[in-house]
Amino acid sequence: MNRLKRIKAEQIENGTVDYTALPKQSAAINLKDLAHYQEALKVDLGKVAGQRDLADKTRIKQSVLPTYLAFVQDFVESGDNYPNTVAVQIMVWLLDVGEIEHGLSLALHLIEQGQRMPDKIKRDIPTFLVDELYEWASALLKEDQGANPYFETLVQAMEQGDWDVHPLIWSKAYSMLSKHQVRNKDYPEAHESVLKAEQRNPEKAGVKGLKAEIEKHLSKPTD
Repeated sequence: MNRLKRIKAEQIENGTVDYTALPKQSAAINLKDLAHYQEALKVDLGKVAGQRDLADKTRIKQSVLPTYLAFVQDFVESGDNYPNTVAVQIMVWLLDVGEIEHGLSLALHLIEQGQRMPDKIKRDIPTFLVDELYEWASALLKEDQGANPYFETLVQAMEQGDWDVHPLIWSKAYSMLSKHQVRNKDYPEAHESVLKAEQRNPEKAGVKGLKAEIEKHLSKPTD
C-alpha cells in the first residue's frame, strides 16, 4: 500500500474524510509492453508540443490519457519497480489536467520507488509535486476554495518520508498549508505550520506576515 493510500485509510478510520475510490482499470500488461507505450508516448508528446495554446495542449492530454491509464495502474498494483518513463509522464499529465487525487497518488508511489523525471524537466519528482500542488492550492485560495485533503496529504507524506528537498520547498509547502488552515479558521494548526516553515527554512521562510496575522487571531479573547 502506497503512502497516500495509508494516509487515506487512517483518515477514513478516524472519520475525518469521506473519500470516493479512484476508478479501477484492469489490464493484463507486463514489462514487455513498456516499449510499445514509450513509442506511443513519443507520438502524443509530439502532438502536445505542436500546440501553442495551453487549452489545446490540455485537451490533447485529456484525450490521450486513457491510452496509458490501464498500463500505469497495472504497474502500480503489480508491485513492479523498474524505470518507467511512461508512468512518470502520465503523472505529470494527470496533474497538468487537474486530476489531483490520481496524480498525487501516482506521484507518491513513484517517489517511494525512486523514479526519475524526464530529462527535459530539471526537477526531481518531490520538488515537481510540491511546486505543482502549491500553484494549484494557491489558485484555489484566490477563489476561496479549499485544497484539502490533498494538500494536507502531500505535507504528511513529506514529513513521513522526510523528503530530501531544498528548504524552500519545505517552507512553500508549510506556508500554503497554513494559508488554507487560516481560511478554515484553524488558527492553532496554522500557527504550527508557520513554525514548521521557519524551522525548515529559518533564513527565507517568508511567513513573517502570515505568522503575525495568525498570532493576532490567537491573541483574541475567546467567548
